[in-house]
Amino acid sequence: MLSINRKTLRVVLSCFVFFAPSYLLPTRTADGQAKKELAQPVKPDGTNSQTGQTPLTTVPSTATGSTDDSNSETIRQMLRRIDQLETRIRELEARQAPAVASPNAAVGTSAQPNTPTADQPAASVSNTDDVQTTQAGASTHDDHPDMPNGTPRMQIQGFADVNYRATNEKGRTNSFFLGQLDLFITSRLSEKFSVLSELILDAGEDNAFTFEVHRLLLKYSMNDYFNLSAGRYHTSIGYYNTAYHHGSFFQTTVNRPFLFAFESRGGILPLHNVGLSAAGRIPKTPFGLRYVAEIGNGRASRPFARPVQSVVDENNGKSFNLAIFSRPSEVPGLQTGFSVYHDHLTPGNAPNVSQTITAGYVVYQTPRTES
Repeated sequence: MLSINRKTLRVVLSCFVFFAPSYLLPTRTADGQAKKELAQPVKPDGTNSQTGQTPLTTVPSTATGSTDDSNSETIRQMLRRIDQLETRIRELEARQAPAVASPNAAVGTSAQPNTPTADQPAASVSNTDDVQTTQAGASTHDDHPDMPNGTPRMQIQGFADVNYRATNEKGRTNSFFLGQLDLFITSRLSEKFSVLSELILDAGEDNAFTFEVHRLLLKYSMNDYFNLSAGRYHTSIGYYNTAYHHGSFFQTTVNRPFLFAFESRGGILPLHNVGLSAAGRIPKTPFGLRYVAEIGNGRASRPFARPVQSVVDENNGKSFNLAIFSRPSEVPGLQTGFSVYHDHLTPGNAPNVSQTITAGYVVYQTPRTES
């Protein structure tokens, strides 16, 4: 049995040795022939000199790869742009006036983001453009942030100061003293309506604190040309009274100028009034002209009466004030204007007085100076 296996093995090996050269030879010959054909130059007629066949032209794969890469990059850019537009639409929709909805609808949709659907893209873009145009109105220091998701939000800001006074004036001593505590409250009720109030807590020379509402306004902002306020406001007499309301930190002077001292501090001007105030740009005029028109109760003139008539007017006549000022864009920091205030005073046992106050000013401000 062993001898048979050995013979069989020898026969198999002999066959393998015999057939192997014949199998490998054609393969090597074909490889060599291919190398020779690649090494042969191609004639202008496009045929091989040995075989007479037209060689195949290999198309580089790099062109297809670069095209695919370019298409992929374009798609990625488009997707990024779509994401940016969707984010922008959501932000603008959040600034729109709230739609009046039922309580059940509000509960059902409170967890859903403000993402526009495919059926409403044109309406969303149109509405947001209108909101941007409306909100580009009068830009003043009394502007308020928009409502988050259509819900009115009240913001409270506070300003206060602590001072030290050193003097050699007879009858006065060196002392620390508290300035005003100013609570500045704003709330936007809708796209056009808002509320502004300024509550002042102040200590006098008798060390007693007094509380007073210096400003309380319901404001209606129609556009850049007409904004109406109702309530207690700072009268637009001259420049200082409406440029610096309260908060010593924002004033450019150490103390409020005596001419514009408030009535509670012995001021001689009617710096507060209760009534209506309209303000805005004057259309089709150069130099950035604006107006302020006010009508109110005016200032009390009778002895021992509070100067600002917040509830009861001592007569039926009303005061009015008209101010015109310019802020030319060609000269940043420049403001010039004038105002005319008129009122009828009835001091009781004395004759009636017709009061007219005119004011004019030219102010130029830079980041470091004011003149």
